[in-house]
Amino acid sequence: MREKSQKFTDNELLVQLTVDSPYEGLVIVDAAGIIRFFSKSNEKVFNHTIEEAVGKHVTKVIPNTRLHIVARNGKAEIGNTMLIGGGEKIVGRFPIKRNGKTLGAAGKVIFFQTKKFIEMASKVAQLQEKIELYQRNITSLLGTKYTFDDIIGRSKALKTIEEEARQCCNTTSTILITGETGTGKELLAHAIHSASIRKYKPFVKLNCAAIPAELIESELFGYEEGAFTGARRKGKLGKFELAQNGTVFLDEIGEMPLQIQPKLLRVIQEKEVERVGAGHPIQLNFRLIVATNKNLATEVRKGNFREDLYYRLNVITLRMPPLREVKEDMPLLMEHFLSKMAIKLGTTKKRLAEEAENLLLEYNWPGNVRELENIIERAVNITKDDIIPIQNIPSELIISNFISIKKNPASRIFEQAIKDAKREIIKSALSYTNNSRIKAAKLLGIQRSKLYYTMKKVGLL
Repeated sequence: MREKSQKFTDNELLVQLTVDSPYEGLVIVDAAGIIRFFSKSNEKVFNHTIEEAVGKHVTKVIPNTRLHIVARNGKAEIGNTMLIGGGEKIVGRFPIKRNGKTLGAAGKVIFFQTKKFIEMASKVAQLQEKIELYQRNITSLLGTKYTFDDIIGRSKALKTIEEEARQCCNTTSTILITGETGTGKELLAHAIHSASIRKYKPFVKLNCAAIPAELIESELFGYEEGAFTGARRKGKLGKFELAQNGTVFLDEIGEMPLQIQPKLLRVIQEKEVERVGAGHPIQLNFRLIVATNKNLATEVRKGNFREDLYYRLNVITLRMPPLREVKEDMPLLMEHFLSKMAIKLGTTKKRLAEEAENLLLEYNWPGNVRELENIIERAVNITKDDIIPIQNIPSELIISNFISIKKNPASRIFEQAIKDAKREIIKSALSYTNNSRIKAAKLLGIQRSKLYYTMKKVGLL
């Protein structure tokens, strides 16, 4: 060490004042554990002057130290407590290395009061809790609500779609889901993401029909600070950036403005997005699912949809069947919605009167599953008793059913004949199988649920 009378350069003086700071408490030893530096702030703490300490083995000056061990094994020890000057301090011990060889070790007091360390640890824990809360909130906002278990129905058409959807869960190819309004296209998109390897990543959705044309570009692709009047000061992430490593779901893709379609096509092809007002693209990893109730091929012919974008989207197509094509699923759906509404509205579970159920089974359901759910919710709300009478079914359904019968009375006679024939066939099958419905269903080559549904329809239940 320099003699006190020796002058320092400005830089050396700054270093010396730093290491001699009363807040440092710095000790440096060589590989043998011999003290080579002992800051002045240590003199009162360890009752040794600098001259007495330097040149001695560290254990002779600091009895309970581990600094010589760190100098020997080269492994840092951070945040340990140590009894110094009659109180516990938080210390750190760090190996000094050069070209992979340990030349010594440095030890210093990190916290002179354990209370301060505990306070800091408490603050860190609180911050961690807030981070975890934010992560949970983000997951709930950018996560899925449904899985394949939420798809209600056992019809062949629905099961075929479900099987096809499961097979393409983990592909990177774009999926186009088609179907009429209310058939459950969004539910299927949720289910695909939930069953994929991306299920723990974001599921970001956008309804193209719900966003004004002038805003959809910034919603999809984001924008830079100052990109336009009214833009956020720090800019905004678009849906594709939010969905990094996850899934983007664009509902009502047929409503995408024509002027935005070329940019969307580029994002899909290149897997990169350029924010509004930015001069460079951002590389992305996402899976795209789109849905529409329109016939996109027809929209292409009309000039409302770009042909190149249509072919880029039409890679894997899944068509959700309308409710009128899967009438055999109606009993399951009605039962499901009756249970759901009992929980939602906090009432006892109600059931449909036979006339009300038959009316629902005969209806054509232009609004599909969504319309059925809404009608059952309305009926449960206005029904005081446990049984929902036909009077509590919306009058438009009764009128629609009445008109369809009046328009073609001959078809009603034909339907009755078919109904009578089905009744006799089922009666014969039951008689042959000693009234075993399981065996009767197998004999007729239909599922047991279909047998129950038909028996109820023809008056055998």
